[in-house]
Amino acid sequence: ILKKCYNIYVALNCTKKLKRGKCMNKRDLLEELMKMGWGPNEMAELLSSMKRRMEEIERANKQEERERIEKNLRKILMDVGIPFNLLGRKYLLEGIIYCMENGKENTSMIAMYEYIAIKHGKTYKSVDRTMRYAIEKAFDKYNPKLEEIFGWTVHEVRGYPTNREFIKGIVSYLKTLKD
Repeated sequence: ILKKCYNIYVALNCTKKLKRGKCMNKRDLLEELMKMGWGPNEMAELLSSMKRRMEEIERANKQEERERIEKNLRKILMDVGIPFNLLGRKYLLEGIIYCMENGKENTSMIAMYEYIAIKHGKTYKSVDRTMRYAIEKAFDKYNPKLEEIFGWTVHEVRGYPTNREFIKGIVSYLKTLKD
């Protein structure tokens, strides 16, 4: 019965659902349910419970996706050479995920710093400095992974990217891995 309810829910949320070789629209499906003896209250109850279940599944899928991204990011940050013991590594991880979840590479750095700072009970300036220090540590030694990700975009005088450039570079690199 759960499979049948799931098919009904999917059919109601999509304009068409393939069923037994023919397309069924919402009206046909509702008529079929009414023929089976379903009343409006039963259908409303079914739909609300199915909607709740689908939202739970969607949240679980988002959590799995976030965990997969975090795993990839941890590996990339390790490959780049950011030491595990630096707090800036944790902040960079959260900052990159923040940018990816908001779908904006050009997100306001201040907004991102404030988000991380509030989460950890710090000031946004300390988050900025901590991230910068972790990036500087990674760029202190030559690492081929850095060249692969950032190429020649690193500032010649400073020798390392800004926090924004670093995060944008990692986000772009992750997007190329997805494709």
